[in-house]
Amino acid sequence: DVLQKMYLNMTFAIAVIIYGFFILIPVLRLFMRWFLPNYVEAVEIFEFIYPSLVCVSIIKVVIANYFKTLENTKLYFTISLIAFGISFGANILAYLLSENMLAIAIATTCTCIIWYYMCDIQLRRIFSLNHKLIYYIAFMSLICYAMLFMKMYVNNWWAIAFYVGLFSLTTYIYYKKCKVVSRNAWIQSCRKISGKRWT
Repeated sequence: DVLQKMYLNMTFAIAVIIYGFFILIPVLRLFMRWFLPNYVEAVEIFEFIYPSLVCVSIIKVVIANYFKTLENTKLYFTISLIAFGISFGANILAYLLSENMLAIAIATTCTCIIWYYMCDIQLRRIFSLNHKLIYYIAFMSLICYAMLFMKMYVNNWWAIAFYVGLFSLTTYIYYKKCKVVSRNAWIQSCRKISGKRWT
């Protein structure tokens, strides 16, 4: 029961923290434009690959350790190997179809979500959990890309407002509807992840 609760707490906390920091990407872009203009294109690619950090962080910080605790590292290795194969194929396909780094970045994010889902579904079976963070991750990733395209074709500040509003609303609805954790337990998980004090 403790492992189940900690799994829910940690995965949700990591997702919220990383998606929250996505708001700072426009600030990073401005900094690069002013001081390192030759690297602005690298920031653009980083923006499109950023959503994949959520899944990779959850897998590396939480899921991998859970498979070790459950003494099932062979299953984790098998899933990771399959995910690597899917990622390699998807990236090659994206390159052949578009020869565009942004397309490859999006393909990478999609395969990271698949990697997370394959790992998550195994742990949910072990713990008999109905909780599915994959919905939150997939929807928030779409919101991230919607924000990026709004910045390109509409307005930078409207895009930021759009993201902040939907991020706040989606996180609140998910937290309330799924009743993932108690407030104190969730804050404790955030403290462990970020090392910061929360009020």
